[in-house]
Amino acid sequence: MKVLTETGTRVKLDVKDRRILTLLSTNCRMPLTRIAKEVQLSRDAVDHRIKRFEEHDVLTAYLTLINAKAIGVQSYHVFLRCKPEKQKEKNLVQYLVGHPHVNAVLRFSGAWDYEVAIMANSLVEFDKILEDILSKAPGIQDYEVLSLLTTYRSSVFPAPLAIKEEKQFLKSKEEKVKLDKTDQKLLQIFSDNANVSLVEAGQKLKLSADAVSYRLKKLQEQEVILQFRLAINYTALGYTVHVLLFRFSYMDAVKNKQLQGFLKEYPTILWAVKTLGRWNLLCYIIVKDTEELHKTIGEFRSRFGDEIKTYEVFVAYEEYKYTYFPKGIWIA
Repeated sequence: MKVLTETGTRVKLDVKDRRILTLLSTNCRMPLTRIAKEVQLSRDAVDHRIKRFEEHDVLTAYLTLINAKAIGVQSYHVFLRCKPEKQKEKNLVQYLVGHPHVNAVLRFSGAWDYEVAIMANSLVEFDKILEDILSKAPGIQDYEVLSLLTTYRSSVFPAPLAIKEEKQFLKSKEEKVKLDKTDQKLLQIFSDNANVSLVEAGQKLKLSADAVSYRLKKLQEQEVILQFRLAINYTALGYTVHVLLFRFSYMDAVKNKQLQGFLKEYPTILWAVKTLGRWNLLCYIIVKDTEELHKTIGEFRSRFGDEIKTYEVFVAYEEYKYTYFPKGIWIA
């Protein structure tokens, strides 16, 4: 799955398109009849528009957002700088995409070449995974590790694109939920295909459609499943994704609350998470041009300039892998 891929074309969205995508961003399993009622189109017209989004690579996947902390899994992001050797980089990407604990691989232009998201059941397990990656990739010149702590913003179709901001699904539950093997298999099935039918999932799990529906609802109530969401190719809509890393000095409770409010409300912010490591905040933003990028950075500096010790900005231009539940995660 590549959601930052240059397609050569730009898709223009009208008001109806934006409403459809806003609804699907909140719940991509929403029935077409309900979407049709919300946007005042026929069911067939909605279906036609969604198929057009898929054909033009606007919609590239339907994913299930899973709360890692609720299943006792920790997320780490590793930034890599590599020697400029194409074949070694190609081999590295292939290895990372196939790695069972890697849930995302992004290519950058800037201070770092790649961002690799890794999910592990413990710090010890993560250390072994990282050592394994480094040992198999001699072309890596430098790396930096961030541990993800608290998600402040998690959006798919934010204000610059949406008719209205979609409901945010943040990871509120942190205590571990005990899952049986069937639940784990269900998460594997739905993680990369949130639109799989209950009947098809039931056949794979040897359960009835009603039993699958019951388990899905229970996992949602337990906040293991947070959302059924889209993967959108922002490039096809004329946007670029930039990654911002911030290191802040100490913030008191008032200033920290102001920061969180800003991250949740500022229109170009796609994803923002508190991190542990050399950087305090990891942020993804979507912008149409350098003017919007400059404006966003300017807002950060204007509101929190006294607290910002340093920051880095780089552009993400290709995503080789993204899933919320990599195959190596198997909860005991």
